[in-house]
Amino acid sequence: RVIGNEISLVQLFEGQVEIETEVYEYEGDKLVDFHSTREFQGYIQYNSELIIRIGGCYPADPCYTFESTYDQMDRMILRIQPEFECGISYEYDDSSNILISTYDSCEDITSTYTYDDKINPYSQRFTLAFEKLYERYFVPNNPLEIIATGDQEYTRTYQYTYNAQNYPTYHELYENGQLIETQTYTYE
Repeated sequence: RVIGNEISLVQLFEGQVEIETEVYEYEGDKLVDFHSTREFQGYIQYNSELIIRIGGCYPADPCYTFESTYDQMDRMILRIQPEFECGISYEYDDSSNILISTYDSCEDITSTYTYDDKINPYSQRFTLAFEKLYERYFVPNNPLEIIATGDQEYTRTYQYTYNAQNYPTYHELYENGQLIETQTYTYE
């Protein structure tokens, strides 16, 4: 279900306050283009209802492409980045939250996830196809903890404040006990 074409984020990231507006363009119910106030420009290609390729560029950075493969339940099980010969695979729980993600080729990182039982607002924001692309944002519930092992080792812990409708209104993200991000959510 698409609930709007613009989202504004106010975040504290690495000690800096960032305000970013993201604009999404649709053809029918399919997201086909997106850009942000940080001058990001992206594109999306579909195979029927599922996104098979997504890419984009920031002006000063190289462009990227991700290609996706899905299981019989239309959950992304593999995403590769051909430019860097990298890939990531996913395993899910019965609610379609990601339980384990494993990077291969570029890095050796395995992450395990736990979730709350509240509504992830991003899972309500985008078309079905788009929500399959980003592990952190588009699972049905909000992540509580991510533990990474391998080439990078960390524990990320989320603490939320929720409204009466069970949507988060604020979160703090800690990495290895240190606050690294805050985010305020506004719903219209």
